[in-house]
Parts: sequence; C-alpha cells; structure tokens
Amino acid sequence: MDFDVRTSVLILFMVSCLLACLLIVYWKTQKTYPGFDFWTIGAVLVSAGSFFVLLRGVVPDSVSIILANILIITGILLWADGIRRFTSSKSLPVITYGILLPFSLLFFYFTYIHDSIVIRTLVLSAVLVPGMITAAIFVLRSRERENRLFSYAFAAVLILDAGLFAVRSLYWLFVGTPQTIFSQDEFNSLFFIISILADILIAGFFLMLNMVRTQTDLALSEERLRSTLASMDDLVFNLDENGVFTGSYNPVMENLFVSPEQFLGKTFREVLPRELAEQVGQAISEVKDTGKTRQIEYTLRIHGDLLWFNAKISPCYSPNGTFLGVTLVARNITGYKHAEEALRESEEKFRGMAERTSDLIFILDKNMSPRYVSPSSSSLIGYAPEELVGKPPEFAAGTIFSMSVQEFMDALKKNISGATLENLEMQITKKDGRAMYVNVHAIPILENGAFAGAQVSMRDITDRRLAEEALRQTNKKLNILSGITRHDINNKLLVLNSYIEMLQKNITDPSSAPYISKIQSASSQIGSLIRFTKEYEQVGVQAPKWQDLQKVIETARGDVTPGQVRLENDIPAGAELFSDPLIVKVFFNLVDNALRHGRTITTIRFSFWEKDGVSVIVCEDDGVGIAAFEKEMIFERGYGKNTGFGLAISREILGITGITIIENGMPGKGARFEMTVPKGAWRIARP
Repeated sequence: MDFDVRTSVLILFMVSCLLACLLIVYWKTQKTYPGFDFWTIGAVLVSAGSFFVLLRGVVPDSVSIILANILIITGILLWADGIRRFTSSKSLPVITYGILLPFSLLFFYFTYIHDSIVIRTLVLSAVLVPGMITAAIFVLRSRERENRLFSYAFAAVLILDAGLFAVRSLYWLFVGTPQTIFSQDEFNSLFFIISILADILIAGFFLMLNMVRTQTDLALSEERLRSTLASMDDLVFNLDENGVFTGSYNPVMENLFVSPEQFLGKTFREVLPRELAEQVGQAISEVKDTGKTRQIEYTLRIHGDLLWFNAKISPCYSPNGTFLGVTLVARNITGYKHAEEALRESEEKFRGMAERTSDLIFILDKNMSPRYVSPSSSSLIGYAPEELVGKPPEFAAGTIFSMSVQEFMDALKKNISGATLENLEMQITKKDGRAMYVNVHAIPILENGAFAGAQVSMRDITDRRLAEEALRQTNKKLNILSGITRHDINNKLLVLNSYIEMLQKNITDPSSAPYISKIQSASSQIGSLIRFTKEYEQVGVQAPKWQDLQKVIETARGDVTPGQVRLENDIPAGAELFSDPLIVKVFFNLVDNALRHGRTITTIRFSFWEKDGVSVIVCEDDGVGIAAFEKEMIFERGYGKNTGFGLAISREILGITGITIIENGMPGKGARFEMTVPKGAWRIARP
C-alpha cells in the first residue's frame, strides 16, 4: 500500500489539535461537568505529543521520543481521571501519576543506552492500553440511563483503540521490527488511519455525553421550575423587548384579565387597560435602563370583582448581555389589602378609645421602648406623649418607676409566653416629683411566637390606696381597742370562773348544781367567742398578694407533726395564688384536721387541676372521711369535735380573693376538700 505514514502522523496531529481546540472552546463557553477540564488538558497533551513525534529526526530524540511519549502517557492518565470524575465525581489516586517517573527513565534507557523502538512501543502500550480500558470501564459503570447508548459506543471506541495499539506492539515484537515509527508497512499505515478515526470518535462521543447530560439537567431544572410554579399562586408572564407576551404560567385562571389565547402574541398595550398599560410600560423602561427589578401595585376588575395585584418585573439578558425582555410575576394581594384595611380601621378604633380613656396606655417595642403613648399621659403623670415616645427603658425606669432597669424589664416581660400580666400595683413618680400609685395590666405582643413588644395600660389607684391605708389605720385602732376589751373581759371571766369554783365548793344543795353548770357553760362560751374574735380580727388586715403555693404548703407542713402519715405535695413548681397572706393557716387547718380526725389516715395529698378555665386546688386523704350530713356543717362556727373555728376562718380567708371551698369526699374512703380559684387569681410564674 503506497501511503506516506509521516503524512498520516501529520493528519493525526492536526485532527488532535483541532479536537483539543474544540474541547477548549466548549469548556470555556458551555456548561460542563467535573472531569471535562481534565479530559481537555489530556487532549492538549496528546496533541503536543503527536506534534513532537512528527518532528522525529528534526529535533533531538529527548524531545521527539522521550518528551513526546511522556506527554502522551500523561494525556491518557488525564483522560482516565477525567472520565472517572465525569461518571462518579471521584478522582484517580494521586499516586497513579507517580508512574511517570519510572516510565521516563525507561524511555531514556531504551533511547540512549539500548535503542529499541519495539520495547519503547511496549512500554507505551503498558500505560496506554490499561489507561484506555480503565476509562472504558468507568464509562460503562455510569448509571445515567439517558447516556447509555453513547456510553456503550464511547467505551467500544476506547477499547478498539487500545486493542489496535496492543496488536501493533505485538506485531512488531513477533513478526517484524520496523526501523522507524514511520515504517511504510501496510499494518502501520492502517494503524494510523484507524487512530485518526478513533480520535475523532472518542472526542465526539465525550462531547455528546456532556451535551446529553446538559439536556437532562436542563429538563430536570425545567421540571423543578414547573413544580415550583405549580405550588405557587403567582402569575408569570414573559415579554420580549417589544413588550409582546411570549409565554405565561397561570395556575389560577380566575386571576387572569383575559385568557392566554387572547394575549399571547400581543403587546401589553393591546391587552391591558390604558392606565395600567402606561404604568407597566414605564416600569419596563426603568428595568431596561437600570437593569434592576421594579415592583408595582395595580388593580384590575375581573369577573366584576376589583382585585389588587403586586407585580415584580425583572430583566432578561442573553449571554452576551443583550436585553431580551422582561419576566413579570404578579401576585393577588387582595386579601392582604383587605387585612390592611381592617387593621387600619382597628388601629383607628383603638386610637380613638386610647385617646378618650383616662387610663394611661403604652405600646412598647421589643426593646421595651414606647412607640405609642396615649394623650392622658399629660394629665396623669405630667409628661407629654412626645416626651416619652422613643425613649429607652432606662429613662422610664429611672425617672418614672423609681426602680432598676432590670427590675423594670422583669416586671414588664413577666408571662411573656402570651398570658396577660394583671394587677401589678406599683408606685411611680410624676414629672413634678409627686408619688402616684398605679395598677398595671400588660399584654405581650407576639410575632411568629417571638416577643415583639407589649401593650401596657396604667390606671390611677392613688385615691384607692389612700383609702385602703386609712382603712388599715382604722382597723389597727379597732384591733387595739378590741385587744384591750378582750383583755378586760378575760380578766372578768377569770374572776367569774373563780367565783364559780367557790360556789361549787360551798353550795352542797343538789338542786343548785344545774344552775351552776349553766353559769359555767355560759362562761366557757364567752371565752370561746373571745378567742374567735382574736383569730378573726387578723383576716383581711393585710392586702392579698401573689404567693408560691408549693412553698406555702411546705410551710404549713412544717407546723404540724405528721408522724407516720405521708404528705404529698403535687402542686406544679412555680404555681402562684393571689390570696390573703393568712392562706398558710388554711392549709395548716386542713392538715391538722386530717391528722386529728382521719383515724385510719396514711396519706395526705395536695394537687391541682384545670379544665375549661376552672382551676381547683385539692386536699385529700385516705382516712375515715366526713359523713354526708356534716359536709356543710363543718364550715360553721362552733361546730366540730375540737372548736370548729379552723374551717370557718379558712373559708373566710379564702373568700377574700373569691376562692370557694367545699368537701366532696366519699364517707369511709377519705376527706376531699376542693378550693375553686377564680380566673386571674392563679398563674405559673416564670423562673
């Protein structure tokens, strides 16, 4: 076969160089995947190696043989590495590139010391053949179904090229040794022709694999976009640079002014009402000039209803920066507008009420700084609203509330979870320096469950506090008077009881005994009444306050000796009760009565339950219980096996803050006292 092999090598170099340039351009201008860069660099190195082979006899052997073969080996390794990265996102071990050093030494040896073209070819085959077969295996392991046909063809060409190179090496080894790589034998000529075709196919299939993956990813991206748009109620329109509708996505057809058939292919000025068309046209011009997204609001009457829309208009550009048009995304905000209007009306009503009330009303932000103060602040505390709005909490804490900032913050942030803060009484200082007592109510403002501020109202209770103080002073004087009176009566009773004893000793007439007994009983009753007045006068003397119920019960428990009886306190931690300070006496009486009269009692248990807004404190035991006919009588003064005063006074103490008490246990199974707490007198304090 009369064929110039050197010309074939030149053609092979030119094809390799052209393919390398094609890969570089594609790499830099199109979307590529991991490994494409390695494959491209490998193609460049193979092309460079082919070029140096072409210069055999013109340049030194160190270039045309050693360097050329090392470049080709490096290129093949980069191909295998690139294919692995492309198919599995994994790289070849770095140590793989370490074979370049020993192979460089082998090429040097079989070039300058023992010159042998056959052995050099075998050395090259030892890398090229396994490298290309390995690359083919990586391609076949790819799990991409869309690329399966191209993957099989790509792998077949790689294996064919590797097999052809292996056959040529064996042919030279066993059949005939050429004097030069440019030997004119028919097999060598056929080898270079097939190599040219294989290089073209290998590069082409690799590009096809990348393009198919790009198309697959694009289809997946479009499907994801379609799914995202399907989950939204927004309307999406595409307009070209002339304002013509070129596409749309309309999941909610009732939000469309006209159907897609009536606006696609037309300009927005032909479709929209004149005023809206002018507004949209101006927005598109601004978007085109600035390159920034523009937002507009507009109304459209659709099917007889006036609907509000918010539209975002964004520019679209080609890869070279040419303006292609805009994407308009419209959202129906009619519900938001109605909500805004309702909120505005609500705020106007609130402002009207706030400005007419005599109470002082604050609206605080999340930093506890006032953003609204009602006009009554001027008459109530001497500060005009503008003197307080925007002031930091330190100002109010130091000048008005006369407390530390931390105390002020703790007081207002209490029950931040959503419950209101009620009946917080405190003393404040007016602008003129005079003291003033207020009752504070606070409602936290929550946004998405997070604290965003508070609405606080203050009511002047100075007159009430002064009246309460006057009443306390009066009660104090009356208690002193009643104490003196009790002391005098007790002295007289002591004298009376002494004379009764003398009568019993000196009068022996049996007929007089009944009269003396009645006198003695009357004296005893007078003594009991005096003791009752001593206990009762303490009820209601001190103002009710919030008390830790669990600790109160523990205090009452410490005042009795339960012996073998177990006392269980199942009241929730942090539970507080708004009650008279004598509440501890109530729980003492309940425990004491249970120990005195329970007989078979082994356990006394305090618990709490809440249902449908009703809060109940329960004290129950497992003793003999209380007979049905006695359930109400035990709360009467003077009834009972001891004195009966304990439960009578307990009911009075509880009743001061509206708490009621009943006994509803089962006779023979134990007593059960239920104390019903009114709304607002029970809370769980924040730690």
